[in-house]
Amino acid sequence: MKKFVGVKYCCALMLLLYLPVAVLLCGCGGEEPENRGDAAGRQGAFVETEDSDRIEQVESEGNLFFKDMLLEEEPWRDNTLDDYTAALHLPLVPQRPEGELGGMWEYALGDTCGAVYKKHVLGSAEDSWEELKIVTYQGDENSVRLAFQENVVNQTWGMGSIIGSDHFMMLDMEVSEDSQWKYRLFEIDADQQIVRTVNLEFLAGDGEEAPDEIIVDREGYIHFTTSYWNYVTEEGPTEHRNYYFIANSDGELLAKYDYTGVALRLVALYDGRVALWSQSVDSEGQRIGCRLEYADIVTGKMAALVELDRNAPKVFLNGAYFTLWDEKTLLYADSKGLHFADLSGNSTEDVYIWVNHGISFSELEQLRVLEDGCISLIYSDSQRDGNLLFLKPAQEEVEVQQIVLAVSSYHRDVYYPAVVEFNKKYPTYHIEIKTDYDETRLLTELTAGKGPVLVETNSYGFEDYEKLWTPLEGLFDGEQWEDVLIPQAMELGKIDGTLYGVVSSFELKTVVIAENEPTDWDYEGFLDGIESDSFIEAICNGQNYVWSFMYNFLIHGMEDNYLLDAESGATYFDSDGFRRALRLGMAYCDANVYVEAGTPLLEEGKVFCNEIRITRPELVDLYRICYGKDANYIGYPSKDGSGHYVASDYLLTIRATASDEEKKIAGAFLQMLLSRDEQLEEAQDSSFCLSVRRDVLEEQIGQVNEQSMPFVSGFNQITLGEDYDREYDAWLLYKLLGNARPERHLPKELNTILREEVEEYMAGVITEDVLIERLTNRVGIYLAERNYTDTR
Repeated sequence: MKKFVGVKYCCALMLLLYLPVAVLLCGCGGEEPENRGDAAGRQGAFVETEDSDRIEQVESEGNLFFKDMLLEEEPWRDNTLDDYTAALHLPLVPQRPEGELGGMWEYALGDTCGAVYKKHVLGSAEDSWEELKIVTYQGDENSVRLAFQENVVNQTWGMGSIIGSDHFMMLDMEVSEDSQWKYRLFEIDADQQIVRTVNLEFLAGDGEEAPDEIIVDREGYIHFTTSYWNYVTEEGPTEHRNYYFIANSDGELLAKYDYTGVALRLVALYDGRVALWSQSVDSEGQRIGCRLEYADIVTGKMAALVELDRNAPKVFLNGAYFTLWDEKTLLYADSKGLHFADLSGNSTEDVYIWVNHGISFSELEQLRVLEDGCISLIYSDSQRDGNLLFLKPAQEEVEVQQIVLAVSSYHRDVYYPAVVEFNKKYPTYHIEIKTDYDETRLLTELTAGKGPVLVETNSYGFEDYEKLWTPLEGLFDGEQWEDVLIPQAMELGKIDGTLYGVVSSFELKTVVIAENEPTDWDYEGFLDGIESDSFIEAICNGQNYVWSFMYNFLIHGMEDNYLLDAESGATYFDSDGFRRALRLGMAYCDANVYVEAGTPLLEEGKVFCNEIRITRPELVDLYRICYGKDANYIGYPSKDGSGHYVASDYLLTIRATASDEEKKIAGAFLQMLLSRDEQLEEAQDSSFCLSVRRDVLEEQIGQVNEQSMPFVSGFNQITLGEDYDREYDAWLLYKLLGNARPERHLPKELNTILREEVEEYMAGVITEDVLIERLTNRVGIYLAERNYTDTR
């Protein structure tokens, strides 16, 4: 399949040359998914198990362990974690000339090499040129400018494989003086020398049958498809015609098949034949099947080799690249790896899993089944660069030190690029991502000294399980790391001043009010403000539960809240202050009404304040445009006055009972995770928030422009346009960050006690006096047990 970049310019250039036209934020980005819930219900999700008493404190080695910790980077060699291993893995990337505006490119496989053809589109037709690059299995590279006709530029328009050789077919199209099209194929050898020329005189001269994809089978028959779009109006093509042609080695037509309106692809089979892959859709454009067909040269009829209907696995209906491994087995590729399947598309065996071998996979370009059970392929990575891979059956197992990274399924794609790069950089080590841990299983394993080495603790608790984590002091020591990492975000991973966890990205949470005053408040001042405002209909956007209101505004962890004193074990439920907070919550938090964010209700005085989350730099622009430059970002109330909070769902820790070797692997991964290159890659994921690195955060800010379209539920979708103000918005973001403190939460068990009792009261099951009595007793017992455990 031809690939195009710089589409508009490329098409214009083709017309200029008389050639036919070729056609070429949920999560941290906005509103949270419904299943994530509010902070009161999702933080600190560790549960007690029968093994809880087995948690033992591992003596902190502090700087002694991580200070000089390094993993040796080794020359590349593939591992044997799968049934196949790579004998070679080489880049297949054409040149990138300065000023290139676009172009098209194709890949092809030889028996012992791979090739990429690229049309480099520059400022004019005369400056544009074609390149053919061949990379052999020995690692030799040869890149040339193509010049099949003397004193003619831009005459090459495609490339295809010749099965059973390291030769390739190049396509040339020429327009005669009477506007008739002529098509020629040039066969070139591995040295990129022309072996022969084949004229395709049977093709129509009107330009509607220009060859698209080309493969020559082992018998020498030339297979190619055509794809013609007839542009009539500015709205786009009005007609799309596809044909499949077969010619003999002299260029004489043997067969022509009409596949108008059907997607086509030529596929090399295990026995040297060529099959046609086609995909059918119904009248509504829904994919309803795909098939592999073989053209019998003698009879001229097409015979189905594989036929998959709408009941086939979706991966095939969505266009997965597949071929025949043998008469009864398919070999196919998806985003996970290479797999075997039966002729109905049911997967039977994994062949080669990309992440196991450090491959950042995007798309399979070419696939070939070779003799002796070997496989060659070309794939595009996440940067759209081509790569040549030669796989052979894994025979002798090579020992690889493996560790598990346990993360939520919601965050997997953020960590994935770093895991891929780590597995590629350190071939004798391997990190496996797992997203299937539930809370009980994870805690059971961790308390028994087992389980994953790297743990994402958002869903499983952090501060109350200090004994489970390895101190990371020394891992990021030194002037360089201190200059690079944002300290407010790093504070999220500290317990009593010691670093136990690392965040990959973070968000800023704050509160905005419509009035200029006050500019500061503590818990009492916040409640006074609500109580004295007779016009409001709701306290805050989204606050439709009493417990959500209390948790978000009156609790910032065990050490800073309005309900209890963790150190002394005292509770304040039997107080006028708690009764007032409870009364205000019941008055303004209606479970049947969800208050949207945005400005109208706030400006009208119907909502006392708005909570806002800054998860990407462009949201600062959105809030400024909606609230104005004079908005009062007062922050959340606390016992010491108002403040903004740094929060993150990406807190990674290392299991305390891991071996020294496992800790070295995990530490090296954390360093890689926070490296510039990996942070830039992670930032492409929509759930990634503000980078923990200063330089990458600057790049995130720099990527915001007039075309940016920030969105948060409750606000109108906007394009920044002339309202974009990078200097002011960057200043405001850093101002809020500079005054921010790390977000802290209650332990899950305590949170559960409070939520259960308040919800009973909200439902009318218990009275206020019973609620206060229950909370006083249950929370008092919890604090007494907690303080007793801490002093043992």
